[in-house]
Amino acid sequence: MKMAHANEIVIRTSFDENGKTYNGDVLNLEGLREVKGVVTGKITKGLVSGGGLKVLGFYDKIDSLDLKFQMRMEDTTVEDSEICFTQRMPPNSYIHLLATSGTMSNSKALFKFEGLHLSKNVFLLLEGTKVRWEGGGGDHAKRAVVVFTGNEISSIDDASGLFLLNTSAENAESILSSNNINVLTISDHSALGVDWGSCTGCTGATVAVPQISVSESSMFRLSHLTVENNAPLLANEGSVSITDASLYFVVDCAVNSGSLFTFDKFIVSGSSLVSFIRLKVQGSLFATKSTVDESAVDSSSRLYANVELNGKELTEDDFQQHGLHVSAVVTSNDRLADNKCAYSSCMPNNFEIQPSEQSCGCVCKNDKYQLPVCTSVLDPVNGYDNTQKPPCKVSNCWQCTPSDENKCANCFPDYNMTEDKKCIFIEPPPPPTPKPEPTPTPIIVPSGRGDIINDSSRDKSYCGIARCQKCTSNLKFCRVCEPGYEVSLSKEECMTTQGTSRVAGLSFIGVVSALLTTVLL
Repeated sequence: MKMAHANEIVIRTSFDENGKTYNGDVLNLEGLREVKGVVTGKITKGLVSGGGLKVLGFYDKIDSLDLKFQMRMEDTTVEDSEICFTQRMPPNSYIHLLATSGTMSNSKALFKFEGLHLSKNVFLLLEGTKVRWEGGGGDHAKRAVVVFTGNEISSIDDASGLFLLNTSAENAESILSSNNINVLTISDHSALGVDWGSCTGCTGATVAVPQISVSESSMFRLSHLTVENNAPLLANEGSVSITDASLYFVVDCAVNSGSLFTFDKFIVSGSSLVSFIRLKVQGSLFATKSTVDESAVDSSSRLYANVELNGKELTEDDFQQHGLHVSAVVTSNDRLADNKCAYSSCMPNNFEIQPSEQSCGCVCKNDKYQLPVCTSVLDPVNGYDNTQKPPCKVSNCWQCTPSDENKCANCFPDYNMTEDKKCIFIEPPPPPTPKPEPTPTPIIVPSGRGDIINDSSRDKSYCGIARCQKCTSNLKFCRVCEPGYEVSLSKEECMTTQGTSRVAGLSFIGVVSALLTTVLL
């Protein structure tokens, strides 16, 4: 049963709201289920307070949708409230929340992902978020920029992506955390990235996720994060599984006081890659204990590391003592011991090894993969400068050129860049015309032949087996062939009887019969 909400707006057409206050409001996207074409939504300088704002997706799974949905929330202020995304976001959606700021005094998350599923080309980006929790009371475990909650499993799949970009949190528990979910799955060419962020005065791990599964050429990434206050960078509260040519990597992060990881079980398989690159730590490698309970990297996969712990670069033996089976320690410029490139930040199977290897950056196999690591989904860190994002006046543009706000450098997914640096929508190709079922060519036989043997109905129809006089009722096997032919052992064809001793004998009898017939006549 679908429950009605106070202040609920069912979205069916494009909308543009400026300066509106949201207090217990619901944007219900269920109305988009029957809409075709492009629907855009824009919320500028909104205020979220009290009962907050909920974006309600689809109640059940939908296989396809002839819709492109785009929503942008910019310069939103949150006062002691939350923005909630729940259920399934519509397929083919691009949702961008830019420059959200908040001041919180209670114990709740700024963004709550309640039973959230991103599936079938959904891109959700939270960029430039700044939030501060005031006061020392309440449950710090609930203070997070983003919290997954409300379902046993949350998923990102089928070429979808979730990115937290340029996030600043003060006095929180975490930037990203989970509550009451058992598994977070990232699968089928999808991605989750937390990039360019700081967590000042945070009491827990900067990123704290439950059991996590990354599979089918998908990516999990932490990059350019800074940690203070004796907290760990990453805590996986359960097993970690990376398989099917997937990428799990932590790069360019600094722990000024604290630890890097908390892992219980770490399994890498199926030509996958794990990389811990250019990490600097003042503290310890692991938060609660000195080793991983269980870790394994199969022969087809790799685990590369470049970690400086308390001023010392760790060796393979150092990692081994902590229970991590490292394939190789690489240099800060991504070189192996033989000076070859490790390609430690490139999606397996999606990049090309360069003959000269003057640079170890990723070169994607073709245009369908996105730099910088050759993911299948748009990656917002490509060319990103966290200090200043150029102003942009081009519609459907992710990022303009630094020198001209009227020229786009990177268009949204499903948009093509024109010669004058604008972005135009790529109309989806029409569905293929269904091909008619092939009609079998009937075998023309003399009258009275081609009967289907069926004692109950004695139906007459053409037999689908050449030279067959009588077929079985299912038309698959022959019972009686024409003269000069006999049923094969499989009963699926009629074989000629000429050229064999048996045929010769039958032919001789036929000749004698013909002569006798002539004499009688």
